[in-house]
Amino acid sequence: MNGLNILHLYSDENWTGPAESVLNLLRELNKKEHRAFFAGVIKRRGRLLPRVREAGIPVIESLNLDRKSHPLNYLKNLATLPRVLKKEKIDIIHTHFRYDHILASFVKKRVPLVYTLHRADLDKVNFQERFMLRHKTDHIIAISKAIEEKVIQDLGIEPEKISTIYGAIDSNKFNPQLSGDKIRKEFKIDENIPVVGMVAPLQPYRKHLPLLRTIPRVRKEFPKVKFLLIGSIGSYQKVLKEEIERLKISDSVIFTGYRDEDYSQILASLDMEVFLIPGSDGSCRAVLEALSMEKPVVSTKVGPIPEIMKNGREGILIDNPDAIDSLAEAIVRILKDRELMRKMGEAGRKLMERFTPEDRAAQIEKIYYSLRERSENLLGNNDQFFAQ
Repeated sequence: MNGLNILHLYSDENWTGPAESVLNLLRELNKKEHRAFFAGVIKRRGRLLPRVREAGIPVIESLNLDRKSHPLNYLKNLATLPRVLKKEKIDIIHTHFRYDHILASFVKKRVPLVYTLHRADLDKVNFQERFMLRHKTDHIIAISKAIEEKVIQDLGIEPEKISTIYGAIDSNKFNPQLSGDKIRKEFKIDENIPVVGMVAPLQPYRKHLPLLRTIPRVRKEFPKVKFLLIGSIGSYQKVLKEEIERLKISDSVIFTGYRDEDYSQILASLDMEVFLIPGSDGSCRAVLEALSMEKPVVSTKVGPIPEIMKNGREGILIDNPDAIDSLAEAIVRILKDRELMRKMGEAGRKLMERFTPEDRAAQIEKIYYSLRERSENLLGNNDQFFAQ
């Protein structure tokens, strides 16, 4: 089959949420015969665009998908996008956020439009977006079966217009052979001290408080245990520090801040990970990364996690992120049984062999080809109609 010209619209400049997943997809598509272009936030400093350029992905410089810019910029994008589609002979438009999805919906005409629904908060879908999803979008990619079913039931989307494709992890980057010694040395943690990690920016909805409240219970079994809170630090840290003081657990909690270059080493320093609420990337990448590193995970049954993990195999699933007793019990159970920890870690790594960037790109590629074929058939039928 001939290669495709694919334009990805991505209106966020940050190296968070689904950014790495999208960049991996662009890489994989360009390894084949395709030309996958990136259009994003050009004029605002962010960590994503330099990585896109470094990866050799062609960038559409004439589009600036900055959601925070003046409304006139949106009008400029509306005028520029059709010219880009024509110049680069784009076969497929793939969008990732509401801003770029609505933009593409207005101008796509005969070019098939794919939208990845990275989030799970469908209650926030307004009338305009609902209309675009139902009438202007050719295919939707959901990040879990639960979201796929909810989209079909709540938004009235035809089942054949939506597919579930789970997240993917670079197993070379997240490799259990990596050492966490450097991180333990940085934070003065001996190799025999158990370490529990939570990867999430410090925001109220990410449920750091319930985790902190489990620590006194965990310390009864493991007095020297350390909890690493891994993620960007904001004003909410003050609330967490007040709770830490109230619980008298300051010697057990370490704020690592946002880590980038040594993030894999941070994960390598852990014995296990806790995940309670997804962030902006509903695929729950932090869980997949930990599993790839052979780290057992205690997680709530959120997003795709109960569809991917099996309770007791790669980790332990709990029902309620605020259930402190259940959370503490799960953490202690894993830390107490080193053989169970090892088996869960190995099972997690084996599981992640099925969730590679190559496999994910191949699944999305099939959707692209199907849409192009359907589009060509429709154009052919129209040409025959007008020739009569």
